[in-house]
Amino acid sequence: MAVPEMIRWIGEDRCIGVLKNSVALFPAQSYAELVPIAVFFLRFVILSIANVVTLLVRQKEARYPELVISAFAVLACFFECVSNYKHEKARRQKADKRDKLEKEIRILRDKSNKKDEDIAKKDEELALIKEKIGSLD
Repeated sequence: MAVPEMIRWIGEDRCIGVLKNSVALFPAQSYAELVPIAVFFLRFVILSIANVVTLLVRQKEARYPELVISAFAVLACFFECVSNYKHEKARRQKADKRDKLEKEIRILRDKSNKKDEDIAKKDEELALIKEKIGSLD
């Protein structure tokens, strides 16, 4: 998995430490689920800060409609981040389900092969018994 650029800037060790310490804050079941949450949250924070800075710089010339549009831009950014996280989570769940089904199929194939081997052994034993019976006659 490629390391996101933000994690590279902050420092991978520091990010891993923060993520490990914040496990209780998120309803994540594993470290793999924490990375997308952190990435989407950081993206939202960065875009929100950029939007606020833009507003502060242009405050003198800003008008009410522009402020409303900027506020909706922050909300849209938040909902995009949430949507991306949900899509990523659904994709991971589908992949996990696919892996689980493939594993079950392999187990069933192995059982089927074992049964075939058992049948072949019993056929050999039956052939040996028939030979012994034939040699007794």
